[in-house]
This record gives sequence, C-alpha cells and structure tokens, in this order.
Amino acid sequence: MNVLLRTSAALLTSPAPGAIAVVAIAGANAHAICEKVLRTANGGIPTLRSDRPILCGIMDGDDRLDDVVVVRSGVGKSERIDLCTHGGVRIVQRVLDLLARRGADIVEPERFFALLEDGNPIQRAVDLALLGCNSRRMATWLLSQRAVLP
Repeated sequence: MNVLLRTSAALLTSPAPGAIAVVAIAGANAHAICEKVLRTANGGIPTLRSDRPILCGIMDGDDRLDDVVVVRSGVGKSERIDLCTHGGVRIVQRVLDLLARRGADIVEPERFFALLEDGNPIQRAVDLALLGCNSRRMATWLLSQRAVLP
C-alpha cells in the first residue's frame, strides 16, 4: 500500500529514553493531521516550509503534550514531516497515540521508509542505516553520503 493513499507515522529513533525523539509522518493526510495537533506560540496553525524548522506545541485538544521542533523535508512521494519531541518514553507514546487517533497508521521505521516511494534506493538505504547507527561519527558520515549520492 502506498503512503500517498494512507497516512503513516513512525518513531525513527530508539524507543529507549533519550534527549530527543523523532516521530515522522507522511501520506495523504499528514498536513491535515499536523494542522489539527500543532500550534505556534500564539496559538495559530504553523506554516510548514520545506527544510525550515519551526518550534510548535503539540496539542491534544487543550492539553499541551510537549514542545516540538517540526521539519518538513523531501519532495513528492518522499515528503514527510518530522516531529522532534523530548525523548521520554511516555511523551513519545502519547504523541504516537495522538497521531493514531487523528488517522495515522503507526508503523515500524523500516516499513515507513519502504512506503516512501521516492525512487532512490540509496537514500532509503542510508535512512535505514541511520536507524541502527550507534555513534555520532557514523551518523555524520551517513548524513554526508545522503548529501552527495544521487
């Protein structure tokens, strides 16, 4: 099933406690879901620009779950929105539950990247390798490869 027909979300960082967790969402309703749950400091709906981070609150009704840095990246079929939250297990689970209630299918990271049909197997391989990366040096090298490889 193509991510463009369904909206999928996945935790892209380790489920263990950490400083930051990245939850990605992509698909037909990704922007609509984000408009429902994200608010700027003045309570407005944020304008998500490609590769330009924005600080927002992630809201479950009137309840502010967390502050998140939101980044829209990719183009076409590989477009996604990354929600960078605090890395506590409980907050991550609350964010995933919220996205599921708003219509996103919660999937494993490998499945999420498989659904992003960007036609670039090298990009997908680098993204999958980043999931298992266990050092800053390796992550830096992988990210540099993503920038120079076709």
